[in-house]
Amino acid sequence: MKKLLLFLLVLAGGVNTASATDYYVGAEINSSWSIQGKMTDTDEDGTYSFIIDLPTANMYFTLWTADNINWTNNTVLRPSSSGPWISNSVHEITMLEPGDDGYADNGSICYPVADLNEGNKNFARAIRIDYTPSTRKLNVTRLIVVASGYNGWSTTTNYIEETSCGSKIYEGKVTLEKDTDGKDDGFKFVYINAYEESGNLKVNVDWGAKNGASLSNTASNFDVDVDGVYNLTANFNNWEWVEPVLVTVPASVGTYGMATLCSEYALDFTGIGNVKAYTITSLNKATGDLTKNQVTGKVPANTGLYIEGEAGQSANIPTTIYTTPVASNMLVGVTESTNINQIDGTFTNYILTVNKAGGVDVAEPKFFKVNTAGNTVLANKAYLQIPTAIAAREYFWFEDEATGINAAKVSQPAGEIFDLQGRRVAQPTKGLYIVNGKKYLAK
Repeated sequence: MKKLLLFLLVLAGGVNTASATDYYVGAEINSSWSIQGKMTDTDEDGTYSFIIDLPTANMYFTLWTADNINWTNNTVLRPSSSGPWISNSVHEITMLEPGDDGYADNGSICYPVADLNEGNKNFARAIRIDYTPSTRKLNVTRLIVVASGYNGWSTTTNYIEETSCGSKIYEGKVTLEKDTDGKDDGFKFVYINAYEESGNLKVNVDWGAKNGASLSNTASNFDVDVDGVYNLTANFNNWEWVEPVLVTVPASVGTYGMATLCSEYALDFTGIGNVKAYTITSLNKATGDLTKNQVTGKVPANTGLYIEGEAGQSANIPTTIYTTPVASNMLVGVTESTNINQIDGTFTNYILTVNKAGGVDVAEPKFFKVNTAGNTVLANKAYLQIPTAIAAREYFWFEDEATGINAAKVSQPAGEIFDLQGRRVAQPTKGLYIVNGKKYLAK
C-alpha cells in the first residue's frame, strides 16, 4: 500500500470556537479504506486541518467522527449527492451529515490528481484538507514539497501551496542555505517519505519512484548568498521558478525610540545600525536596575528582544538559520497576541509602557508591572519576567539611562512643555521637562 505523508498544520492567530467533536480523515488508497489521522485545530480558530500525500491515481476520502472505518455506526461527513464535488476547478464544498437532505449515503469525495508531470519531472504533491464545523465548509489546497539541495539534501519539509484554485501558481516560505561546497546544488522538488519512530515524525528523501526535478530555468540559477527564509514561487503555467526573495522582519522603535520585538524566524542583526537590539540578562535587586546585552549577530526564532533607536526609526531585519539558544534572557517573546497575568508561577510579569495623567504622557516608558486583571501583549512583541521574590517594584529600567530621550539636548524643541509632575510650563527654567513625550534638559 502506498505510504502517506502525514503532517499536522499549525496556523497562526484566531478565536477559540473549537467544536467538541473530533474529526478524522479516511481515505481509499489502492482499493483499501483506512483512517489516515486526526484533524487538528492547533490555533483554536474553529478550523480543523490535515495534510495527506497524493497517490498517483485519483484518491477518495471522507471525514469521520470516530477513528475507525465503520460505515454503519460512525458518522461520515459527505457532500451533497447532487454536487458540487471537489475537482481541479472546485476546491470548496459544503459537507452534510446523515439525516440531511441530499446526503450521499454511498458517496465519498473524489480528489482528481492534477497532472503536474512533464517528461521526467515528477513532483511530490499533497493536499491540505481544512474543515470548519460552524459552516460545514471543506476546502482543499494543493501543496508541493520543496527541499534544499545545498550541502546534502535537506530533510526539512517545506510546502508551497497553490495561490488559488486552478491557478497552477504555488507560493510559500522555505528555508534555504547558502552554497558552501562550490557545487550549484540549488533546490528542487523532491518526494519526501514520512514515517513515525518512537512517537516522532521523521522524514527521508526518497530517490525512488519520484526523483528531484527542476523547472525549465534550472534551480542552480538561484544559489542564495545567505542562509534564511525565502519567499518562493513556482509557476506551472510556464514551468518556471520566480527567483526567491529573502524574508525580512520590520523592527520599529516608534515615537518613544524604543519597543520590544519577537519573530517566528531567526534574525540576523549584523550591520543593522539605526535600530539596536538587546536581551535583558540580569537585575540589581537593590537598585532595580536592569542589565541589557546588545545583539550584534544572530538570534534564534521566538527570542524576546528590547529594541531602541532615534524616535521613528525602523529597519528590516533579515531572517537567517540559527538555533543556538540565548543565555539568561529575562524577556519572553510572543508571536501571537497573548493575554498574560500579573503573576505567572514564580514570576511576576512586566510590560513596556508609559503612565498617563489627563491623557498626556507624563512619565517616561519603563517596564511596568502587569495590571492585576492582566494585560494583552501584542503579536511579535515581548514582556519581562522577574522572579516574584525580587519583584516588589512597580517598574524596572536600565541603570543611569534617560529613557528614549536625548538628555544632552539644550535647544528647546517645539511643542507643549510639562514638568515631571505633568503640569504645563510656559517658560522652563533649569531642569528636566517632558516635550512631545520625550525628556528635555533645560540649561
